[in-house]
Amino acid sequence: MRKLAGEADAIRHFEFSKPATVESPVLEVSKLALTMDSMKRTIRRFLDISMAVAAENNFDRLLPQLLTETISAADADAGVLYLTAPTRKARRCRKP
Repeated sequence: MRKLAGEADAIRHFEFSKPATVESPVLEVSKLALTMDSMKRTIRRFLDISMAVAAENNFDRLLPQLLTETISAADADAGVLYLTAPTRKARRCRKP
């Protein structure tokens, strides 16, 4: 439980570089450790996407990248972005 508390503290401080590796004979503790590790990866991926959005100046290049990364982060099979103004274009992407 101390290791899990340490993992929660690391997440609170936006420290995502190390995987959450906590092994326990208690099933619920092991499941919680796996969930925390998954949460760290998801938050890290979201932060990476946010930085890519902030750094990209070319909107047409950004949209496919944003959609692909979001699909991957959500572990989805497909996704769609609807643009309502000014061109009303939709970008679609499927997992390769």
